[in-house]
Amino acid sequence: MWTHLAPWLVKTGEVPQLEVGDTLRGAGLHASCWSLLEADGPEGITELQGADPAGDRSPHYELTGTVARLADGSPEVVLRVQGLGLLAGPRAEGCHAGFQPPGVGRPVTAVARLEALALYDAGAPDVRRDWLVRAIKVEHRALVPSPGYPGQTEAGAIVRVDDIGRMLRWADASAKDHASYLLDLEPLLID
Repeated sequence: MWTHLAPWLVKTGEVPQLEVGDTLRGAGLHASCWSLLEADGPEGITELQGADPAGDRSPHYELTGTVARLADGSPEVVLRVQGLGLLAGPRAEGCHAGFQPPGVGRPVTAVARLEALALYDAGAPDVRRDWLVRAIKVEHRALVPSPGYPGQTEAGAIVRVDDIGRMLRWADASAKDHASYLLDLEPLLID
């Protein structure tokens, strides 16, 4: 499963510089959802083709599973998909309208991008495990002016994606663009 990893987690040493074949230890995944709605159908993880709902050609998935736990005071849930636990919540862009988790034990389908959690993220102990790193890419995005913040920039459209065999914490994400790692992860143990 292609999972985004923020380069600052590697630069600070929270995540080691990984190479293909390494084990990413004790990491949780967050399903950053455009939608999460009650659903019927078999459990599963399906990589969706084409552009995601934000218009980017970046890896994203349809996840069908069961709500295992609701977070207190937060819209996030622990979602179980074929024994794999994921923390799931609405994307930062304010897509809360399409995120309507039902009660615990109910089946749901989410359309989401997967992101590696930082060690301090709330709710993460429920979903942490070891992962095999099957491939590594760096997704580069253009820097564009940030609306409402003169002189500041934010990530824009994807300009290129590079396959790499090993992370180089200071070389992979330069100041010329916005970059994030994409790790193809396989769970080593399923609950």
